[in-house]
Amino acid sequence: MFIRMEKKELLDAITPALCAVSTKGTIPAFECLYFQADEKEGKVTVLAFDNSKGVKTTFSASVLAPGGLLLPGHKLASFIRSLPEGEVSISNDDKFLTTIS
Repeated sequence: MFIRMEKKELLDAITPALCAVSTKGTIPAFECLYFQADEKEGKVTVLAFDNSKGVKTTFSASVLAPGGLLLPGHKLASFIRSLPEGEVSISNDDKFLTTIS
């Protein structure tokens, strides 16, 4: 997966999804946001679930390579907030090493 978007658009998409990210730590995947990038539509869907609710948001992005990625929700949001304004890119390789810049 390789996507590019403005920082504000990314934060606007992940902030509502954070309310469904579990903080209890019973199931590690519930602490994460799932990103699904669709190259044809140029859209990225963000999903978050816990034991009782789920949130799905979608935003437009430059999708250079489609795919899916699971990232720790609150850590990701904190990191994105610390970045300067402008374009943000998120990519991962075949070993699932993720790069955010």
